Amino acid sequence: MMEQYNARFQDTPTTELLLEANYRPAERSKEHFLRAADILADLQERTRGADRPNMKQLTRALKTLRYEYGAMDGVRGWYAERVDS
Repeated sequence: MMEQYNARFQDTPTTELLLEANYRPAERSKEHFLRAADILADLQERTRGADRPNMKQLTRALKTLRYEYGAMDGVRGWYAERVDS
């Protein structure tokens, strides 16, 4: 109950905002399967300075935003779709 109350006063982390602006969760399919390293490289290319996420921040954001995680052909990754803006 305390966490719900406090949530109103917390800022959304920059990495979550960046992820939401560029990707959306996708269905479990080979075409939507992305490694975290690939998502990170894309997001870092699109940002500058202190807003650039690191791997820990990205994986935390992916989990918080409830992206599906899985493995395909022995490689672990996330099911996400790039949003063209």
